[in-house]
Amino acid sequence: LHAVISTYGDKGTPHLDVFQKNNPSIECHILYSNEKSNTAWRNCDVFARDWWKVNRFKISATHVLFIEHDVYWNIPIDFEPKDFIARDVFLVGTRKWDWWKEAHNLPKDIQKFSAGCQPFGIRVMSRYALDLLSQPVFDELYSLDMMCELRTPTILNSLGIKLSNFNPPLRGNITCREIKLPKHSVGVFHAIKK
Repeated sequence: LHAVISTYGDKGTPHLDVFQKNNPSIECHILYSNEKSNTAWRNCDVFARDWWKVNRFKISATHVLFIEHDVYWNIPIDFEPKDFIARDVFLVGTRKWDWWKEAHNLPKDIQKFSAGCQPFGIRVMSRYALDLLSQPVFDELYSLDMMCELRTPTILNSLGIKLSNFNPPLRGNITCREIKLPKHSVGVFHAIKK
């Protein structure tokens, strides 16, 4: 497993030391974006894809964990290797979700495969899935301003990649709302801004 921590602006990597202390055998790479637009957060999958296209031959791991700078991770990572894993993955029509409103921007031939995940800031992807996403056929789709939590899972779903949830107990230890971290908390917390 290789970890990529994405950050931008002056955000830095405030929780990197905690992650590394609890996962000392995992090599980490910092993905820094200079993107200053108001839509950069929506398109963070573009930066991850671009990073993979440049670095894929430098990484020997079979899977890559992508986490954002504001993820506080203080437990050892334990997951069953799959092609795409997030806390929550879902298909169109299975739940209400704000970002379904952007599905009409997807190419017509993959709209029926619309899928989402939350949060996108904590996900594991296999080399195979990353290689599929890096194909030139998807360059135009990745040039659009589109919610990353919709675009990448939909492409993978359209290619027959199984989208999976993290298994318990890790899945139950992922909190996805901005909170102040209580003392002695154990788990994965998103978003911890300070």
